[in-house]
Amino acid sequence: MRLHGDGENAGQLKLKPLAAIEAEAEDKELGEYIITLLSDQPRSGTPGKFTAEQICQIVAMACEKPEEYDRPVTHWTPVELADEAIKQGIVESISARHAGRFLKGSRSQAEPVSQLAEQ
Repeated sequence: MRLHGDGENAGQLKLKPLAAIEAEAEDKELGEYIITLLSDQPRSGTPGKFTAEQICQIVAMACEKPEEYDRPVTHWTPVELADEAIKQGIVESISARHAGRFLKGSRSQAEPVSQLAEQ
């Protein structure tokens, strides 16, 4: 047995079994170990090519009308978006396929509302 102060009454000491103190220490170490395992660690492979800021700029541009950029289309296509992102200096290069992923990922997740004719 060891004397161990409880945090509530700093002036009072009570006896606590050594095994209980060791178990608490092991629990703390286990908790720290679990946090270490679950922490985001560097991954293998190539790092991402675009920064979060670049992605946001491309998605923001995709939310605007192509006509505002003197594009001859009414809706953004992956090719047009990639070309304009390069033209605007947002990125040095980007494939149409990758730009298309931004378009696909930025669509609303809401269910489309069915429009039924009233009788």
